[in-house]
Order: sequence, then C-alpha cells, then structure tokens
Amino acid sequence: MCARSHAGPRDAHVASIGVLGPHVRLGLLLSGQHPAGDSAMGAVGQHLEQVELARELGFSSVWTSQHFLSHPFLYLQSVPLLARVAAAAEGMTLGTAILLLTLLNPVEVAENAATLDAIAAGRFVLGVGIGYRPVENAAFGVAQGRASLFERKLEIVRRLLAGDRAPPPGRASRSRTRD
Repeated sequence: MCARSHAGPRDAHVASIGVLGPHVRLGLLLSGQHPAGDSAMGAVGQHLEQVELARELGFSSVWTSQHFLSHPFLYLQSVPLLARVAAAAEGMTLGTAILLLTLLNPVEVAENAATLDAIAAGRFVLGVGIGYRPVENAAFGVAQGRASLFERKLEIVRRLLAGDRAPPPGRASRSRTRD
C-alpha cells in the first residue's frame, strides 16, 4: 500500500505498514480495566503514554469503555479518563465506547458529553449502550424493562444535546424500571 501524495509524515508511516486503505482510520481503545493491586495513578500514566504514542503514529481517535463494580479489578471511569488524556490527544477524536446509559442519569450524560466536546474542540463522539452485567443492573436498581428505560434516557440525552432546556419532569432522575 502506498501513501497518498498529500499525506503527512505520520500518514505516510501508517500507510507504509500496509494496514490502512485510503479511508480507514485507526483508533485506540483504552482499557479501563487493570489487574487488582495496580496503582490507579500508574494506570493513568500508562494511558497518557499510550495516547501520546497513538497520536505520534497517526491514530485518529481515543476511546474508553465503562463498567462498575469490577472487583477484583481496578476500572477507571470513562468521562474523567477522557478529560485527563484530552491534552495528550490534541487533534484526535475522543469517544465513549460505551457509557452504560441505562444505569446513568441522562442529564449528567448530556452535560458530560457537551463538556467533553468542548474540551476536544468539537471532536467528541458519545457512544452509549444498554449494558449486560447483572451486578451493575442490581447496584443501580435496574431490573426488567432495560430496553425501554434505555430508549427513554436516550431520548432525553438527544433532546438536551439538541438544545432543549430541560427534560420532562422526573424523567431524567428515574433510574428504576416500572416494568
């Protein structure tokens, strides 16, 4: 594979390793999960180094995922981790892959997304999902009806990010399903 003639030096290096087509971009997923006993500060330092190297190699994005109650592992949360690595990821897209929207307050999710988008100069992608771990669902009081709860919360997030001033009363803070 050859680098395009208008590609910069990093693009040429990445293209020269033979893994990218002309429209394929590379992203780095930071694993928030670390072995029990690892230092949280040390893990953050490792992530900063990974992001700096990924930027030097021409990666276009940095992603994080989310879980709760990951005992015995250390699991760093997405939003503060992305905020911390944002400076090292200058020029790169930041994204969540995924936030567990079913478990979260949609007003806070929308506010965090808007803040991360400002930090990333308009290069933030909000990825959300329903989740699957029973221990997380139980801890947040979510039982049956997770899909409908996800849909309600997603609608609130969408409306807030589109400029609506407030969600319908009580809908944002409700975390439990009624089904």
